[in-house]
Formats: sequence, structure tokens, C-alpha cells
Amino acid sequence: MKSLAAAALVAVLLAAACSSEDAPQAAAPQAAAPKPPCDISLVALPPGSDLTAGQPIPPGSQVVARPDDFDRAATTLEDAGDGTHAVTLHLRGAAIDTFATHTRNHVGDMVAILVNGKVVVVPMIQEAITNGEIRLAGPTADDAEFVSRLAVCVP
Repeated sequence: MKSLAAAALVAVLLAAACSSEDAPQAAAPQAAAPKPPCDISLVALPPGSDLTAGQPIPPGSQVVARPDDFDRAATTLEDAGDGTHAVTLHLRGAAIDTFATHTRNHVGDMVAILVNGKVVVVPMIQEAITNGEIRLAGPTADDAEFVSRLAVCVP
């Protein structure tokens, strides 16, 4: 029994000697930096609204899609090839029908897109969006700013 205890002690001492501070240590794997939060909301604006990015949402606005209504993993950023970019957001569940009804009834009206509670872009509804895919093309003059505002949401 004493020889077993002595062997265990020798093994511990050898292990300690082999793991000295001079020995190269394997680098601990670094975790990827967490992406910042991306809570997207769509807010219907009252007729005649002239809201622009960065301004507060006006009274009388209605939220038509909340953060949980988006499939963030499906969000894409595309290079249109002409110096502009497009971000495509994907709704899910009941929000697809809710937004389809809203866009069908409000072609020509503005809708605010918020990221983390801040208005980042205010596009005009061009046509009914019935499939839940919201494609936002950046204007050429402000393309870099447009992309940076929405890039946080691209996985």
C-alpha cells in the first residue's frame, strides 16, 4: 500500500515538474466576440410623416413587427454590383400576414425600421410584401451609412 502511495506521489511531482512556467502552454481558444444585439422593429408611420433616420418615432405610429417576428439567421447583405448594397430581412409566423396586410393597404406610405430602438431607415412601401421578405436597397449617396446601420443584423 505504501508503494502505491509513493508511486502516486512521484507521479504528482513529475506532473508538476513537467508543467513548469518555462514550458510552452497551449493558447486557450478565444471565443468569438459576441455580436451586438439586433432587435428589429417595423413601425407604421402616420400619413404625411417626414421622419428620417435618428429621429424619435412620432405619436400615432403603430408597431407592425417586433423583434421576435424576424428570422435573424436568414438576414442577408448583398452587393448589388453597382456600388450599392441591399439588406433582406425575413419575417416569420403571423407577422408575415400582418405585414402583408399593412403593405397592401399602405403602398406609398413610409415605414420606419428600427434597430435596437433607433430609427435607422425610413423607406417608402413600393408594393405589397406578401412573402415576408423585406428587401432594402441602399441609396448610392448614403450607401455606406445605410449598410453600417443594418450590418449589425447580418449573421
